[in-house]
Amino acid sequence: VNLTVGRVQFHVPSDYSMSLNESVARKEYPSVGCSASPETCDSLNLGLLDFGASYTFILIQESGNIVAKRMEDVKANNVHIAWQIPQYVLLTAGEVMFSITGLEFSYSQAPTNMKSVLQAGWLLTVAFGNVIVLIVAEGAGLEQWKEFLLFAGLLLGVCIIFSIMAHFYTNNDPEQLDKIFSEDSGRDEDEDEDTKKKNEEIQLNKTGKGTRL
Repeated sequence: VNLTVGRVQFHVPSDYSMSLNESVARKEYPSVGCSASPETCDSLNLGLLDFGASYTFILIQESGNIVAKRMEDVKANNVHIAWQIPQYVLLTAGEVMFSITGLEFSYSQAPTNMKSVLQAGWLLTVAFGNVIVLIVAEGAGLEQWKEFLLFAGLLLGVCIIFSIMAHFYTNNDPEQLDKIFSEDSGRDEDEDEDTKKKNEEIQLNKTGKGTRL
């Protein structure tokens, strides 16, 4: 049996097996061209083939004619794809306001010799978050709406914790931190020099005593 649905042709072998799965344009198909031998095959009414749906048509013989029995395997998509636009806008805005400001904050509040370490720590927390998403999505076996509800609850909890931490946080001046670290490093260098001088004096004293003997 050969069927022509729009511009797509389907061939059903004579051993009553299945044809290949193909995608067709969305529209009504009240009269689909059909050819079969030796059975009689008039035009078939497939009805509306909608967006996102998957259909199986079983061809059976009734009163000497081939008739198509329709089964809907996957229901049609009744939500317009444009509804993804506001979701992506909100996701992008949240990423810009949270990720960029967080990286800038960790960079500006760290001393010079710790900036890379704190940024790496920030990205490490992102990696831990991705691991949590992987565990929940693949291992928990929850329905999708329950996953979204769980992630929303976790995000709300994190927002509350961050709000409390931000309320009690004392802002640091990176220049003052650099001065403190430079003073500490200078003191360490002075102490190292004093220690070296003392060791040299002790060594000289030992050498002098050995010469007197």
